Amino acid sequence: MFAAMLALLALAAQPVAAQSILRDAETERLFADMAATLITAAGLEPANVDIVLVNDPSVNAFVAGGQAVYLHSGLINEASKANEVQGVIAHELGHITGGHA
Repeated sequence: MFAAMLALLALAAQPVAAQSILRDAETERLFADMAATLITAAGLEPANVDIVLVNDPSVNAFVAGGQAVYLHSGLINEASKANEVQGVIAHELGHITGGHA
């Protein structure tokens, strides 16, 4: 499943100068499912937290706009296992619960 998600991201890649939000319903659902338990454990409502994929080759993630976690495609491409991405999501959720967003 993780390999399928990586393949979808590769297909959606654009030149660095045209960075944008990557939109794919199946991939978005995968990340929502991957994050749901973490979001609940953080005391947040899964329906209120967005996981957003950014077309950017850098290995980065951040929170902005209240309860939105942004993951760069470079981070996804460098991850060898889904739990590595889950660890990053958990870290970013800590920023939300800590009021850093």
